[in-house]
This record gives sequence, C-alpha cells and structure tokens, in this order.
Amino acid sequence: MADNIEEIRARKKALRKAQRGKTVYSDERRKEESRKVAQRLEKCIENNEGQGPSHLSNLKSQISNLLVFFPLPDEPDLRPLYARWQSVGMQLYLPRMIGDDLEVCRYDSDDDLREGPFHVLEPAGEAISKEEMESIDVILVPGMLFDKEGRRLGRGKGYYDRLLSAMKGKAHTIGVCYKSQIVEALPVEPHDMRVDKILKFEEDV
Repeated sequence: MADNIEEIRARKKALRKAQRGKTVYSDERRKEESRKVAQRLEKCIENNEGQGPSHLSNLKSQISNLLVFFPLPDEPDLRPLYARWQSVGMQLYLPRMIGDDLEVCRYDSDDDLREGPFHVLEPAGEAISKEEMESIDVILVPGMLFDKEGRRLGRGKGYYDRLLSAMKGKAHTIGVCYKSQIVEALPVEPHDMRVDKILKFEEDV
C-alpha cells in the first residue's frame, strides 16, 4: 500500500511539473509564433503615446511575463514602456550579472535596483526559481549586431547565449536594436544562440 501511495505522489508531482512547463515548439513553429508576438510588441511600441488601456490589456492577455533589459548607451531605450506594461498586470523581469552568467530577478519598481557592471541598473532582490523562469513568455535581447537570420553579436562574454540556452526554446526571443545594427550575415559558433525575431528602431528611439 505504501508503495502505491508513493507512486501516486510521484505521478502527481510529475503532472504538476508538466503543467507548469510550456510546450517546446519546433524551431519553425517557434519562429512563426515569435513573429506574431514581435508584431504585437512592435505595434505597442510604435503607438506608445496614443495607446489606450484596452490595447494594453489585450497585449497582456497574450504576454504575461516579459524579461526586459536596461540599455547601454548604444542600445534602444524601451524603459518608458515598462511602467505601462506593468500597469496592466504584466510581470517584468530583469537580468543581472553574477560572475560569467546572468540570473533573472523580478522587476517591480526602480526602488529594487542597484548599479551593476557597465553602470547599468540591475535588480537587487533574490533570483527567481527555475519554475518561475519557465513561466517567462518573451525575452527581449539586446546586442551589438544582428543579421537577417537572427544571429547575434553580443559583447564577447556569452551571457545571453548561456541564458537563452538554459531557457530551452520555451520563450519567444526578440532581438532589439537600431536599424544600423543589422548586417547581412554574422559568423556563428556552436554555442551562439539565435533570436526568433528582431525589432528594429531608428536611432532616435
């Protein structure tokens, strides 16, 4: 009897874990779904000033948990949108550098931030659990250069490559850059992770 109880508990635990996880799409399916997500974000960004709460609420119904970034001087600054996304209940996250890796924390307000490497603000709270990491729908990814196939040139340490690899293809990955940062092709190494879609902005964004 005790063995049966333990088996039932193990099955329930496995079922709960499966329910928390997301479907891992094929590369082509994920790229198509990511294209749709990027279009929704792009529309939200382009119409930032005149956008009503109903559109933002609709975006929240499609994207609940979003990993964003605080920009370096040569990266597009989307911070004016973060408070608006939070206002409709979207949960935002920020990465922070720990040694040679990135870990992810909740971002609720600027009061939770501290200055990190490269003089970029980072969250000061605890890192989220692996289970909460799996709930992230979209990752906005900065970079120095991108090409038309989604290849990305970072700052040489592989921080985002390791983070994206750890996400196992469950989140939509959206590169964010200026139009001048798009090139025809970039060399790729085995550990380099591509993004699914790229949001391109004029230099004055």
